Amino acid sequence: MQCLENPVETLIIPGMKTRLLYIVFSAWVVAILTVFFASQPSAIFVHLQGVFSLFSTITYGLIFASAGVGVGYSLLGQLWTEDLGIQRFSISAGFGMGLLGLLGFILAGVGLGNGWLMLLILISILAWLVWKGYVLSVFQDLLLLRNEVSSTAKDALRWILWIAPCFLFLSFILVLGPRTEAFDGYLYHLVNPSWWIRDGGITSINMFTYWFPSLMEGMYVWPLSAGLDLTPQLIHLLFALLCVLLTWDWTRLLLGGRAAWWSLVLILSMPSMPLLATWSYTDFGLIFYSLAALVAISNWSGAMDGRWILVCGSMAGFAMGIKYTSFILPVAIVLCLVWWLLKQKELLPGVLARFVGMSVLTGFPWYLRNWIWTRNPIYPFVFGGIYWDTFRADWYSNLGTGIGWNIARIFSLPLTVTIGTHDLHYVDGRIGPFYLILFPITVLVLVSIWRNDRNRFRLFMFPLVFFALSAAFWVIGVIQTRELMQARLLWSALIPLLPLLAAGVLYLEGRSTPISNYRAVFSAFAAITLCILLFEFFLFVVDQTPIRVTLGFESREDHMARTQPDYSQELLLVNQTPSDSFVYLLYEPRSLGMDRRVQPDVDLDNFSHDLYVHPTNESLLNSWRELGYTHLLARKYFIEEGQDGYAKFSDAEQIRIRELLARLKIVAETEDFILFSIP
Repeated sequence: MQCLENPVETLIIPGMKTRLLYIVFSAWVVAILTVFFASQPSAIFVHLQGVFSLFSTITYGLIFASAGVGVGYSLLGQLWTEDLGIQRFSISAGFGMGLLGLLGFILAGVGLGNGWLMLLILISILAWLVWKGYVLSVFQDLLLLRNEVSSTAKDALRWILWIAPCFLFLSFILVLGPRTEAFDGYLYHLVNPSWWIRDGGITSINMFTYWFPSLMEGMYVWPLSAGLDLTPQLIHLLFALLCVLLTWDWTRLLLGGRAAWWSLVLILSMPSMPLLATWSYTDFGLIFYSLAALVAISNWSGAMDGRWILVCGSMAGFAMGIKYTSFILPVAIVLCLVWWLLKQKELLPGVLARFVGMSVLTGFPWYLRNWIWTRNPIYPFVFGGIYWDTFRADWYSNLGTGIGWNIARIFSLPLTVTIGTHDLHYVDGRIGPFYLILFPITVLVLVSIWRNDRNRFRLFMFPLVFFALSAAFWVIGVIQTRELMQARLLWSALIPLLPLLAAGVLYLEGRSTPISNYRAVFSAFAAITLCILLFEFFLFVVDQTPIRVTLGFESREDHMARTQPDYSQELLLVNQTPSDSFVYLLYEPRSLGMDRRVQPDVDLDNFSHDLYVHPTNESLLNSWRELGYTHLLARKYFIEEGQDGYAKFSDAEQIRIRELLARLKIVAETEDFILFSIP
């Protein structure tokens, strides 16, 4: 058979230009592919949307963190010597993100919480930092960190080099999906900044948690302005990593490489640590700033460089911007400074002025805000204020429900906290067994340091005094009310003790003999404990599978219905009301995801307080109307006869409940809730 030299030429339509053929063929390919993919199941587009959402969450978190680190370096970068490069990275990161938290609050507070504007500000800050070369300094310190980890890895227990990355990987998987069990995030950590954005600034809100110090919420407002509600979890995880890094490096400088790796083992032995780090909470922000303040004052005690006092003051101020209870930190530092400088009294006024002045500068915005809006800088405590009265003060404090002055129960608190079963929030308060295990050894180490090395003992004095005051304050609270039976409230004072506990482990290892090998035995018990905790955490991650929601395998509604079925019902009822509705919630403090104006029942006292204030149902209804409430959402457990919650009301209150409900109209209901309209 004869072959044509160029058979393709015979297929080309005579007279058709090559370019025209190219255009026609390209259009044909596009048309067929479009028809093909358009006719396929739409799941592929859902997953592409999920991938884009995941990319946006991570990218925004990286932009925010990079801008924060760069800002910190631009202001603090010249303070550290070469051997403190790891501290320069971690403390500069916290300092810069703290300033971004203040800026975010100011922008949202004056009505500029616009997503595109805030993103443009972040990118502009980052571009300026790159141009000035600060980002290069960050990478240099990260290389230093890698070298330090590599050089001290020989001192580490081999199994921790595998277990630690596994904890980090599982935590990272968790932050990439909605954490529906993170109660306080749905109560106020995410709600407050969302409301600043929604309302175009600060408004007078009858919700006392709205007025808590809000530095971390000021950071969360950045991604929330762009509609990214998972990035705050990433920011909180970043603070947890900074806590671990700073603890590791501080221990390394004080006690050497092996002690540093033991501090990592001990912090990972806290069962709630990797879980709490993945929530949109503020705890690791408080822990970090408390730890950074103690590290800074420790550095000052060695170099007597006044700039460290300024760093310490700024960190203490940032801590004061997260929780009211952090006031113990500056008090402890001031007491230590006074004791330290008793023999150099001429230095004391200047040192205290620098510390207090810087603390006020970084911590005062929240207290000024409260003074302007409520006339109480620490609203609602001590001085009361708008929406607050003796009824609510008594209800909140819940005095008389604590352990009382029972000596046996007071002295057993360390064991009670270690076991954790009596904690008000067991899941997020477990500190693990090693604090109690190492307590007697640590006491021996302290006595030994006191006798042999007074200068080194002074370095441990700051965290010891801070812990002692924090523990005393907490114990007094637990004696009075069960509301403070939360070990999580002690974490900011416990974690700075990890270098001391690591010293206790070294003390044990130093007593090892061929017959009594403490080193091998303790290492084996620690490895077994961490493996069990890692497996437990792995099972939790598998059960939650939150990243399925982000990637579109499961809708948020289905995930909420699976993990929080009662709250899912409330969202369904509230979000079906007219867009201009104002819903009064009874016995539900959470409000995140509700697309209507709502009045949360933060302390579960809304109804009881209204019964106290308004002697008749008529005056109660008139008050609701004047405040603009259009609907009432109530949990059946508390309003239906025969239910245990309903039985907790007095006979007179039950009569009022029946009469009140008779005047309301049922709009909709689910298995556990009823939505009423207020006439």
